[in-house]
Amino acid sequence: MDMLDNPLFRDSLIVLLTLWPAVRILRRLGLNPFAAFLLLLSVIIPLLGHALLALCVVSRKWPALPPLPEKPKRRRTA
Repeated sequence: MDMLDNPLFRDSLIVLLTLWPAVRILRRLGLNPFAAFLLLLSVIIPLLGHALLALCVVSRKWPALPPLPEKPKRRRTA
């Protein structure tokens, strides 16, 4: 139980558990997945890396999606 009481171990564990999901989220958003390594700053100051990653995601321009295809017009039948 001593290991879980150590703040450095606890913060390192949280960073390691959130690093891979952050990389996957950034990839799906079309952003640089290496920005997830900002989470490593949370080992020094708790939640600093998470706050910087969130700031990075909301401040960058996201890639534009292609326009939706036009729906075919309905033909009138007699």
